[in-house]
Amino acid sequence: MPILPPGSEFLLLICAISSVVTWWSVNISRSLEFAKFFAWFGVSAMISLLIWILGSN
Repeated sequence: MPILPPGSEFLLLICAISSVVTWWSVNISRSLEFAKFFAWFGVSAMISLLIWILGSN
Protein backbone atom coordinates (compact mmCIF):
# COMPACT_ATOMS: atom_id res chain seq x y z
CA MET A 1 0.00 0.00 0.00
CA PRO A 2 1.53 3.33 -1.00
CA ILE A 3 1.90 6.02 1.63
CA LEU A 4 0.82 8.88 -0.63
CA PRO A 5 -1.99 8.75 -3.18
CA PRO A 6 -0.98 8.63 -6.84
CA GLY A 7 -0.57 12.10 -8.28
CA SER A 8 0.25 13.75 -4.96
CA GLU A 9 3.77 14.43 -6.20
CA PHE A 10 2.38 17.40 -8.09
CA LEU A 11 1.24 19.08 -4.87
CA LEU A 12 4.61 18.36 -3.27
CA LEU A 13 6.31 19.92 -6.29
CA ILE A 14 4.11 23.02 -6.02
CA CYS A 15 5.00 23.32 -2.34
CA ALA A 16 8.72 22.99 -3.01
CA ILE A 17 8.71 25.52 -5.85
CA SER A 18 6.63 28.00 -3.90
CA SER A 19 8.97 27.76 -0.92
CA VAL A 20 11.99 28.53 -3.09
CA VAL A 21 10.20 31.41 -4.80
CA THR A 22 9.08 32.77 -1.41
CA TRP A 23 12.65 32.68 -0.11
CA TRP A 24 13.94 34.32 -3.29
CA SER A 25 11.36 37.09 -3.21
CA VAL A 26 12.06 37.94 0.44
CA ASN A 27 15.85 37.74 0.38
CA ILE A 28 16.80 38.70 -3.17
CA SER A 29 14.08 40.86 -4.71
CA ARG A 30 12.63 42.28 -1.44
CA SER A 31 9.07 41.99 -2.73
CA LEU A 32 6.79 41.22 0.21
CA GLU A 33 3.58 41.06 -1.83
CA PHE A 34 5.11 38.45 -4.12
CA ALA A 35 6.38 36.51 -1.10
CA LYS A 36 2.97 36.56 0.60
CA PHE A 37 1.29 35.26 -2.54
CA PHE A 38 3.65 32.32 -2.98
CA ALA A 39 3.69 31.55 0.74
CA TRP A 40 -0.11 31.24 0.74
CA PHE A 41 0.09 29.25 -2.47
CA GLY A 42 2.42 26.73 -0.80
CA VAL A 43 0.31 26.58 2.35
CA SER A 44 -2.82 25.92 0.32
CA ALA A 45 -1.02 23.15 -1.57
CA MET A 46 -0.05 21.47 1.70
CA ILE A 47 -3.56 21.82 3.13
CA SER A 48 -4.96 20.32 -0.07
CA LEU A 49 -2.52 17.42 0.22
CA LEU A 50 -3.48 16.87 3.86
CA ILE A 51 -7.19 16.83 3.04
CA TRP A 52 -6.54 14.50 0.13
CA ILE A 53 -4.55 12.05 2.29
CA LEU A 54 -6.98 12.08 5.20
CA GLY A 55 -9.97 11.80 2.90
CA SER A 56 -8.62 8.80 1.01
CA ASN A 57 -8.67 6.49 4.04
